[in-house]
Order: sequence, then C-alpha cells, then structure tokens
Amino acid sequence: MLVQVRTLVFVMVIFIFAMMAEVIALPVWSVPLRPQLVLLVLLYWELTNPYRTNLFLVFLLGLLLDVLHNVILGEHALVLLVISYFVLKFHHRIQMFNLARQILVVLVLLISYQLMLFILGWLLDYNTLAVGWRDFGGQQHWRYGSGLFISALIWPGLIALLDGLRNYFKV
Repeated sequence: MLVQVRTLVFVMVIFIFAMMAEVIALPVWSVPLRPQLVLLVLLYWELTNPYRTNLFLVFLLGLLLDVLHNVILGEHALVLLVISYFVLKFHHRIQMFNLARQILVVLVLLISYQLMLFILGWLLDYNTLAVGWRDFGGQQHWRYGSGLFISALIWPGLIALLDGLRNYFKV
C-alpha cells in the first residue's frame, strides 16, 4: 500500500512540474516553440505504466489545463481523454516500437491533440485563436507546428529523464 501511495505522489509531483512549465513566462518569439510537456508526461506514464494513470486523473489534468489556458472548462479534458483512450488501447503495440517509430507516433498524437483543440475552438467560435484558415497562406504558419516538432524531438530525453527519476526513487 505504501508503494502505491509513493508512486501516486511521484506521478502527481511530475505532473505538477509539467504544469508549472506550461505557465513559465517566455519571450513572445518563443511562445509557439513551447513543448507540450503535460501531454508528453501523460503519454510517458500511459506507455510505461498504464495502470497508474486512470481516466479520472486525465480528466482532472485536462480541467487544470483549461484553467491554466483560460478556455472553456472541459476542452482540454475532452481532448486528453480521447488521446488517452487511443494510447491505452494501443500501448502494447507502441511499446514494441523502436525509438524512431515512437517519436513518429508521439508526433501524430501531438498533431491530433492540436488539431482537435483547433476544431473545438473553431466550433465554439473563439476569437482568441491565434491562427485561422486565412493565416495559413502567410509567412507565420510554420510557427504553429514548430512546438509540436520540438515536443517530439525532446521525447527521447524525457523518456531518459523520467526513467532515471523512476529508478532513483524506486517507483
């Protein structure tokens, strides 16, 4: 029982650090380059230990992201639940992939996460969306996907870091 509590506390502390990284103030030019650390940490825990993160925890993380990003409650929660469902359904297959294929799977999941958020924002008629269909013809369109590629590129480092922390704390 003590091991389960220690593991849950460890997982929650890692998610708290990822949430804090979401709200760190960055210069204006580097905001689109911010990696999706909460989603990456969630993907890590669902792939390495899928029974430690249940859908209730995912829903709470989504609600916290909604509060952090000042959007309608449930938007991130819904998208995270959809992503989590597919990761939990196929986690055995994804675990068997080599690192290059895992990076591609993570990139596809990140793109689908952003695309679902964009579609939800479009359906809810947000005026706060930074990108619209007319903006894709301009010179700024590369910025909106660059954070996704950076997130996919830091995936191997995040795996190494979290594996090292898991081994150090024996969780």
